[in-house]
Amino acid sequence: MKKGNKMIVTATVLAAVLSVTSVGLVQRASAASPEAANVQQAVTLTDAAKQSLDKLLTLFPHLASKQQRVEQYTAGASFAITFDDDFSRLSIRMFDFAFIDEKGRLRSFVNNTAVGDSVPDALMKEKADAFMKKWLGSEDAGEYEMEDKIGTNVLGQKAVQFSRVVNGLKVEGDGYLVTVTADGAIARIQEAGHARGKYADKEQFPDPSGALPKAQVEKALADYMKLGFASDGKLNYAPMFSGIIDAATGKELVESYTSPPIPVTAGGKSLSANTPEDVSKRVAEHFGIELTLEAGSESGGDMFYSVVASDGSNVIVQTKDGQLVSYSLFKGYYDSSALQAAYSEEKAQEKAAQFVQTFLNSSVNEVQVIRTQAPPLGSTEYSFQFHPVHHGIPVLDQYYKVGIDKQSGAVVSYFAYNHTESPLSLKEPQGFVGAKPAAAEYVKHNPYELKYVYPTVDGQVSDKPVLVYRINTDSYVDAHTGKLR
Repeated sequence: MKKGNKMIVTATVLAAVLSVTSVGLVQRASAASPEAANVQQAVTLTDAAKQSLDKLLTLFPHLASKQQRVEQYTAGASFAITFDDDFSRLSIRMFDFAFIDEKGRLRSFVNNTAVGDSVPDALMKEKADAFMKKWLGSEDAGEYEMEDKIGTNVLGQKAVQFSRVVNGLKVEGDGYLVTVTADGAIARIQEAGHARGKYADKEQFPDPSGALPKAQVEKALADYMKLGFASDGKLNYAPMFSGIIDAATGKELVESYTSPPIPVTAGGKSLSANTPEDVSKRVAEHFGIELTLEAGSESGGDMFYSVVASDGSNVIVQTKDGQLVSYSLFKGYYDSSALQAAYSEEKAQEKAAQFVQTFLNSSVNEVQVIRTQAPPLGSTEYSFQFHPVHHGIPVLDQYYKVGIDKQSGAVVSYFAYNHTESPLSLKEPQGFVGAKPAAAEYVKHNPYELKYVYPTVDGQVSDKPVLVYRINTDSYVDAHTGKLR
């Protein structure tokens, strides 16, 4: 059974989608006059970035005849390059665009063409492999191995992933997703995760012979196995940590955090929203923003509503089964040089807890914050994941994520996973196995893998790779039977 607290959070996915799709759409506002449209280049590319742009124009000849707009992105670390036939047009449409950093590394590229979902896997892999060899060069492309399985990009489209391999070990966070159209054209290229591209030379990768014995690391897993309820009433053990162990020290690389139980007063308020008018009313009532939302778009049975507020912010709301389950306010891109927080994390957690208690049902009088991952790079908000607590034990597959703006202290995001308005009936547990046998069972089915990662330290992704043991943390062990669920 998979752990609910490791599922993709809709707000995070939508943030990624916005970062990929909104560039072309918002630029129509800056092209309000022919004079504005004639400004072909707002900033000057570095020589390395210019070389990469020239290579793109060679590999995608149709871009050469289009106008270009170059703008700074992420505090100067990258350039956003938009291509269009005529920037003076005000119609809403998608553009071709690329993100290239100052050293010429391609962060992402969108070739605005119909993708479709019927491309055969064999054709996808053939075309993607050929493109990567052209883009990286045969020697550098040889360091990237194509994954056997087909993955998805941030838009949910079929894509094949290339991962860097050094000393026979995979480099996590260093790779590319390549999307191919039904007729074999390259539609998108994007770095996978916190990809570092070719940031580190081979000499910077630690020698795998210096790793601790795998058995020693597996034995230590018992220290991370914690009790947790599932919403179906089952008591489980789950590895409550990042899943990343420094292979040289045996210590957790990204420090996890579980707060003491936080007393709350459940408000039991409903976030029912069956119509756009309902959604607008709930947003105004709980998030303090007056919006007029029009008909939403359906995806997978959920409804999504998107609108640009009067200050230019993007607001996205998701409803599921007639309930508002996700709210996200985006004022701009994540910025690695975000201003120093004016609102303390302690105050933010207190405010987030007060906010979330409004929607808890009557069976909940305590919650816990559980964090097993480092905050996103350059995030402008604090994010807290609250789990209901019963008999001193958190419910792992039910949670509420609340984002608090670091400057204003406003609630800027909310996501409810597996929320129920009906009280949970969870009995005080008795007769369960210990953490050590649970850990032994877990590692039988989820072995550690030796690999390289770029850790996030103090909000910054390290330039130097670290040798680690990585374990999947998405499963449970039944605490009564001692077997993997």
